[in-house]
Amino acid sequence: EIYADEVEKHRLKCPAYLQIQAQRAAPYYQLDINAGAALDVEPIPGACLPGHSMAERRAAYAATLGPDGLDDLIERVCQAAERHAAQQASIVGHLERHGLLRCVADDVIVELGAGRGYLGAAVAGHCASLTCLVLVDCRGFKLKADRRGQGVDGGQESGAAALRHLDLHRLRCDLKDFSLAGCPGLDRPGPSGGAPPRSWVGVAKHLCGAASDFALRAAVEQAPRRCRGLGLATCCHHRCSWRAYVGKEWFAERGFAPAEFELVSWMSGWALCGHEAPAGAGCEEGDEDGATGPSAGTEPGASDQAARIAVGQHCKALIDAGRLAYLTGRGGMEGVLVAYISPEVSGENKLLLGLRGRDPAL
Repeated sequence: EIYADEVEKHRLKCPAYLQIQAQRAAPYYQLDINAGAALDVEPIPGACLPGHSMAERRAAYAATLGPDGLDDLIERVCQAAERHAAQQASIVGHLERHGLLRCVADDVIVELGAGRGYLGAAVAGHCASLTCLVLVDCRGFKLKADRRGQGVDGGQESGAAALRHLDLHRLRCDLKDFSLAGCPGLDRPGPSGGAPPRSWVGVAKHLCGAASDFALRAAVEQAPRRCRGLGLATCCHHRCSWRAYVGKEWFAERGFAPAEFELVSWMSGWALCGHEAPAGAGCEEGDEDGATGPSAGTEPGASDQAARIAVGQHCKALIDAGRLAYLTGRGGMEGVLVAYISPEVSGENKLLLGLRGRDPAL
């Protein structure tokens, strides 16, 4: 605790406060630039049900491990690493197939919600001609992908081998505040000598909830002609918000009220009823494949569960359909939604592709 008359003095030496001030002073920071319009929406009573705290979930999971639990946990971690390698390879493959990595030498690859940066490293490992990679996340990480590059085939190699040729930037910024105008790398000429700002391609693996909408808004609203496209694996639709959602117009045209979006978003969590994950698993890289929304903690019968899963899948599809409409309408892109991995590998298996013009090879 700090006395009121000592607050100003404390601010001068508080690491957390100084870090926040440094982030806000960065040229790529612009408060709420991607947040969407502030709209008042009446919450639906009972729509957001309280869950257990993270500590309670971890304690409950630890209590169920049993004598062989550690070996089982290690095996799950190894399986998770294989799953993520397969997902990264598939995302890179779809980016390549749709022509988004074809002119990569002059492009900047921006990984949005980068986490540890493994997807960006996978793109770099696949594209030897890539010269600039920007990793954006609101949290600080241990720069794992910088030190240990990960190829798209899942093999590990040294960070020097995978990333040494790159102009690499790590930016700590919430996507709702991320301004491309100050993004390093975009303001420099490419290898071919083209005048800045350079074009960019956005990539993301499992952007949680509203973060997907922040990323889409950045691609469409901020110098859209400079964005050649993006590949974005959506995640955690139950954490979306009406304010952030980019498909408001499309949603309203189909007869839904803003307050009903909250209910649709909440029910989307039912889609993962059948996917088991350790209690307390969130949507960080490594644990986003399980049920972490309103379905957690429920044990319906088989028929009830199947019905809930179907409703949840329809709700997720509805939310992503509005995002597609935003890309094609306001964004002037071709929007494509693909299942990039088997649902047995990940329950969050949809990749949203925004394409600036149609590749004639497709």
